[in-house]
Amino acid sequence: MDYNLRCIPLAAVCLVQLFFTIGLGPVPWFMIPELLPEDVKGMALSATVAYKWIITFLVIKLFPVMVVEIGYAITYALMATVCAAGLLFFEHCIPETKNMSPFEIHDEIAYYLNFGRRPDHLKSKYTEICNSPQSHAKYNRNITTVYG
Repeated sequence: MDYNLRCIPLAAVCLVQLFFTIGLGPVPWFMIPELLPEDVKGMALSATVAYKWIITFLVIKLFPVMVVEIGYAITYALMATVCAAGLLFFEHCIPETKNMSPFEIHDEIAYYLNFGRRPDHLKSKYTEICNSPQSHAKYNRNITTVYG
């Protein structure tokens, strides 16, 4: 390798890390605790981390093979397609959770998982729980304890 080009691989790795860190990298760390119930958060975060490292391993191992077999252009086009699909998924399937109680968040997730239809058994359960004064008092007390 030419002496003037030796810094390019290091710079490329640093740029990948930088853009991953300011992009989709931290999403699981703040979305999973917000979206899932307490009893499954630990398992979900563990599974997400394992999935991330498996996908990273596969990308690292398959990238050189894909470049040789199908070329740079198609390889990057496939990766861009996966990124676009992820963007569409986040845009259309992850609910906005600002100012929502955990019960309302779970109701929204059930709505998205049922392709835009509210499941009857969950709708009545979560509507009843969300609208109960005990639920609001407990939720507000927890928020006051944490943030007050």
